Amino acid sequence: MLNIMLSVVLGFIGAIVVGATDFFGGLGAKHVGSLRVTWLSMPVGAIGFAGYFFATGGDWGRQATPDALLLGALSGLLLSVAMVFLFASLA
Repeated sequence: MLNIMLSVVLGFIGAIVVGATDFFGGLGAKHVGSLRVTWLSMPVGAIGFAGYFFATGGDWGRQATPDALLLGALSGLLLSVAMVFLFASLA
């Protein structure tokens, strides 16, 4: 029962965070443009991920295989393009 409630709470928190991100990204895109908002939000997200990675005991040497780095770079590039289009549509 506790695992189900934890999943619901974490899902709810995740939905709030994603919704807030979209809302504030759309507001920012109205004022400064979608490219600038994306160029600012991507490094902030990368810093947040790196902080989480090291706080939970991540190990670059063991987990950073060439395939993982290539897929990570490709997904980051595609996410950046998608975020530009999302913020442009919200503006």
